[in-house]
Amino acid sequence: MQNATTHFPNQTNSFPTPRAFEAIVYGGLAVGVLDILDAITFFGWYRQMTAVGVLQSVAGGLYGREAFNGGAKTAVLGLCLHFLNATLFATAFTYSVDFCQC
Repeated sequence: MQNATTHFPNQTNSFPTPRAFEAIVYGGLAVGVLDILDAITFFGWYRQMTAVGVLQSVAGGLYGREAFNGGAKTAVLGLCLHFLNATLFATAFTYSVDFCQC
């Protein structure tokens, strides 16, 4: 990826261009935190689910209904799966923007 000063040599770039790894990590964290807070808030209000129940429902993608019998272990697994998914989406977005030169 080229620096902005390469295209416009008379202008200084006051904001450094983020590297792909940093964009993916920070993007994954931001998306993961905001999305899980939204899910816990919405399903807590709409379906009266606890935070553990929401995280267990994420783990239910692997274990099915048995995830709700797993306690804290499946809740932690659900949290890990959630952040893995968020990081994969941040990776796809980062590389697609790089590919499109948007």
